[in-house]
Amino acid sequence: MKFKGDIVITDPCYILEGDDYDKKFINKWFSLNRNETLGNESVFPEVFGVNAIVSDTIYGDWSCTVYAGAKSKGKKLGEFCADAGLVCVMTVEDAKRFNPTFFNLKEDGGYSEHCYTVIKDFEGEVVISNVGGKSTFDSDVRVIGTGKNMNTNRSLTFFSVQTGL
Repeated sequence: MKFKGDIVITDPCYILEGDDYDKKFINKWFSLNRNETLGNESVFPEVFGVNAIVSDTIYGDWSCTVYAGAKSKGKKLGEFCADAGLVCVMTVEDAKRFNPTFFNLKEDGGYSEHCYTVIKDFEGEVVISNVGGKSTFDSDVRVIGTGKNMNTNRSLTFFSVQTGL
């Protein structure tokens, strides 16, 4: 899916709250084929009218580290985790619209920075790929971005690697 601007990588259960998550998102998600290997680009546009990509991660309670680069680990850009067994990418603007306190300090009702990674000034393509098998122990979800920094016009690529259970 193509993005332009600041994007966030996180579990959608942190961004969507109440009926938005329980009744709107989850009902639509479970009505679809949840085994799509490159993520689903239709749920958020159909239900909420915003661009976002989401993928099943086989299970919850894990974490990923996001690195700069295309294949080899470069500079660490951040971390994110998933409690509900899902991961999504959307613009920071849309995340704030759904949950205005999401990026506040944890004491203010938001989430700690280990729950999400923000990629600033990104213009390009993001895919989510489940590169592992269909079980807890051999699944590895990758969020892969290929594009450029909008301000500098320099290449901006990143990928995630599962780093914790």
